[in-house]
Amino acid sequence: MVKPKTSSFKERKGRLLSRSYLLLFLLFISFSAYSQNVQIKSSEMSVLDIFKTVKDQTGIITVFSNDELDAGKKIQLKVQTYDLKALYSTILKDENLDFSISDKYVTIILKQENKNMGNPKDNIAPVAQAQNQPSVNAIRGIVKDKDGDPLPGVNVRLADIPLGTLTDYEGAYTLVVPQQVPSGSKILYTMIGMKQEERLYTGKPSTINIVMEEDVKLLEEVVVTGYQSINRKDMVGAYTQLKAKDILLPSQSSIDEMLQGQVAGLIVTNSSLRAGSTPNISLRGQTTVLGNTQPLWVIDGIIQPAVEDYQKIGTLLGAGQGTGGADIKEVISGQISWLNPSDIETITVLKDASATAIYGSRASNGVIVLTTKKGTESSKPFVSYTGSATVRPRPTYDDYNLMNSQERITFSRLLSEQGEITPANAAVVFKDMNTYEGLKLLYTDRLISENQLIQRYNYLETLNTDWLELLTRTSVVTNHNLSISGGSKATKYSASLGYQNTQGLEIGNDKTRYSGRMRLGFDLSPTLNIDFISAFTMNNTNTFAGGVNPLRYARTTSRALPAYDEEGNYAYYKKDFYMYNDKTQNTGLNYSVLNDRDHTGSTIKEPRFDASINLSWKINPRFTYQLVGGFISQTRNLEAYADAESSYINAN
Repeated sequence: MVKPKTSSFKERKGRLLSRSYLLLFLLFISFSAYSQNVQIKSSEMSVLDIFKTVKDQTGIITVFSNDELDAGKKIQLKVQTYDLKALYSTILKDENLDFSISDKYVTIILKQENKNMGNPKDNIAPVAQAQNQPSVNAIRGIVKDKDGDPLPGVNVRLADIPLGTLTDYEGAYTLVVPQQVPSGSKILYTMIGMKQEERLYTGKPSTINIVMEEDVKLLEEVVVTGYQSINRKDMVGAYTQLKAKDILLPSQSSIDEMLQGQVAGLIVTNSSLRAGSTPNISLRGQTTVLGNTQPLWVIDGIIQPAVEDYQKIGTLLGAGQGTGGADIKEVISGQISWLNPSDIETITVLKDASATAIYGSRASNGVIVLTTKKGTESSKPFVSYTGSATVRPRPTYDDYNLMNSQERITFSRLLSEQGEITPANAAVVFKDMNTYEGLKLLYTDRLISENQLIQRYNYLETLNTDWLELLTRTSVVTNHNLSISGGSKATKYSASLGYQNTQGLEIGNDKTRYSGRMRLGFDLSPTLNIDFISAFTMNNTNTFAGGVNPLRYARTTSRALPAYDEEGNYAYYKKDFYMYNDKTQNTGLNYSVLNDRDHTGSTIKEPRFDASINLSWKINPRFTYQLVGGFISQTRNLEAYADAESSYINAN
């Protein structure tokens, strides 16, 4: 360990001098997260030793001036674990100093009321004094633009250390650097609207003059509206442009889910946690009560067809049971669920009504334009593989404020004692050994003895059935993507293969996606180019039917209900009225959610093939002819089943 050196130095900003700080350096490399607690093992320590302890335990560096704080001063402490704020408050309790804490630094400064608000030159020794001190080096220079005009307000700072200054109105600066800073450290010159410049610190006093260039890249970036590509500076209307690589989330299966929180005014609502579910997207607010609020999606110039109306899907299985048919509709793929997010290059969101001038009334809810990746000119093919695995823990009852089995039995007993459950209203309760209400009816009708009643009550009170453990699991999402790209000046290519597997939180729900894509580009002449794009995707989703909704059941069902009987078989209880020979039966139907999950279900298979051609002919500098054509073939095969052992079949 190198013993840190301490000294004071003076820093010049243009023609004004201001106080600077001594930086306590410790040679240290750490990959751990910063802790906010420090364990003190001695009752008396010097200020410098305390700062070393903070650095060793948390990785946080203390910045202070030796003129303001005596590093050798002894501090009386308690042998205990201190919060950072409490520790530094103890150190500075008798000093006219204050401190601020950031992720990597604690900076000690004079309290505001003690600062001299007059001319800074009155508080600082001449620059020559700082230059005579061997512990600091002064870096000076002038920053100008390419026309030779000085640039005031340029930020000059060290890359990894909180030391910096600004250029004055003549573009001049002086940066005072402690000798503890190693040579080779980067000095950054930044200013809004200008390209960042970097220089290396040589470890000794030097003069560095800088010429900064305008950053016109943003103005020259191309905005793709679907029908045309124009420079950003020529684009009118409200829009947002994103790079897909900046928002990719391995845990999400489609790009529409990844847009949540990325675009102002874009509302993404997830109606279900189920694997394969499609979020609802609203870009321009709720423009209709009953109509469609989904934006228009455009991929490589091809407008994506709207998802069909599946209101009748509930007639497959589970209609009228509240969840069955609706659940199938939720997991049918949306307009872009087929597209592998790793194949996307840029995302442009057209927000205002000007989009209707391009796409007509279909753009009244906004337009989201996607472009896919192209090949690049390269002497050798570029091969890339990315893989990821995302784990989401299953829910537990600690996440919810729900009654346990004892509380549920006590609640039912109170209702019974208050007359809420009596033979007069027993039509809504069935005689059942697995429920408090059912036991009460059995006892009232003298079908069980009082001892049997009490014994069964005690059993139900201690059950605490963990439905969440029985019906849910830890969700795992795995992604694998392999791509190759390259080409020559005249021909460019890009191809990719993707695989995603999503295990839903509910046992029995999962989704897999296989995708492949190829793009070929030919520059037939300097003014004529053509692109061919083809893609194939297969989505397979397994979910539930017949009114089975495991997560909802686990959150709303009494934990005093047994899942298994004494012999380890599924436990059933009476539930619902049902129809038999067109007559209502009120004797109840034996029901077990575990049995229904095993004997019902649904599968959705969605193969899709896309092909498109994009021809661009630049006839003259002001006129370009563009042809975009596409072909989409997509089928949806939905199957729902319930066998003879399911309650759905028994009830119908």
